[in-house]
Amino acid sequence: MHGRKRQTLEEANVRPPPVPSSASSVGRRARVSPPRARDRSVSPPPRSPTRSRVLNASPSRSQARREAALPKVKLIRALQDDAIRRRAARAYDATSMAVTARLLEINPEVFTAWNFRRETIATLETPPPSDSADSADPEASVPPYVPSLEDELALTEKTLRKNPKSYPSWHHRKWTVSRAAARASHDASDSDSATSKETLLARESKLVTALLDLDDRNFHAWGYRRFVNALRGTTAEEELEYAARKIRANFSNYSAWHLRTAALPLARGVPREAPGEERALPSEVLDEEYELARQAFFTEPEDQSAWMYHRWLVARTARDAAGAGDGGEAAREAFAREMRACRELAEMEPESKWPVATLARLCAEVGTEEAERERVESLRRLEGLDPMRRGYYCDCCESLR
Repeated sequence: MHGRKRQTLEEANVRPPPVPSSASSVGRRARVSPPRARDRSVSPPPRSPTRSRVLNASPSRSQARREAALPKVKLIRALQDDAIRRRAARAYDATSMAVTARLLEINPEVFTAWNFRRETIATLETPPPSDSADSADPEASVPPYVPSLEDELALTEKTLRKNPKSYPSWHHRKWTVSRAAARASHDASDSDSATSKETLLARESKLVTALLDLDDRNFHAWGYRRFVNALRGTTAEEELEYAARKIRANFSNYSAWHLRTAALPLARGVPREAPGEERALPSEVLDEEYELARQAFFTEPEDQSAWMYHRWLVARTARDAAGAGDGGEAAREAFAREMRACRELAEMEPESKWPVATLARLCAEVGTEEAERERVESLRRLEGLDPMRRGYYCDCCESLR
């Protein structure tokens, strides 16, 4: 075989493969050629204005911003140091109140400053014991400085305008209103005090209503509203009407739905025979609430706030059915009606998981053999609609075997 003459490529009529230009011979490994120089005649693509602004932002501009904020930072640090020093020295006076007010107007999140103000008010409102020896002193006739609670309300109003969700500002306002209301109620024989208390609470109610009109999801304002209404003695029927008005304005208002769950048993519930138990909701009241929830989730099936309220209604229906005199017939009719509504909505919105999940829950409440089969089918369907919770649905199916 070694003696045979090797057939050339030309004789075999086979075209050789292309040889890289950098290779000196066919058998030598080709070297990687260096990258070619960029053609300067071709202009690069234009940059976006945003990218240009970011790239052109020079360190001098950042330095200028830091230098512009430096006086404010120095002022805040000086005020904080002064407030802490005065609190340690128990300097409960007008100067301390002015220092903390200036600090909180700039930064409402300084808890120590709010605590110092409350300590100062509580201390100065309690007059020191009188001494007969000091009665001859002309300076003793000068009334001592007592901070005004109206100033505290004005200060918290400023800080809440700066940050409507400031925890310490809301806490301090509640503390101030509680103290002012208690002071007005202390002298119940004085008609002016009773009038001032009602005026104060009416003003606070008007303020929080305006805040909720601007931002109906501010849970600080919702909590403060409950606090004010508790002092005013607002009825459950009034709360129910307010919740309905906020829900009609925005179906996706979790706080309004939650308020409805708290006010509905008090306003429409029927007392139970056993004392201390929560009132039962009549079937006609529950039917009206189911209709309200259906209007909400048929309007926006992906909004879960109405579905959460519907879940609460299902639980209340099942619990109240145990003490009903009809043997649970009204509850079974309600569950059947809601199951039909969920099937209809699932056909209309095949990509929505909420009607399918609610249908599975209703089937569990019904408990019949046919309902259990539909429950398993719903759980299997949820594995595709909600893949992030597929394991949960699989476990639910396994537990039904």
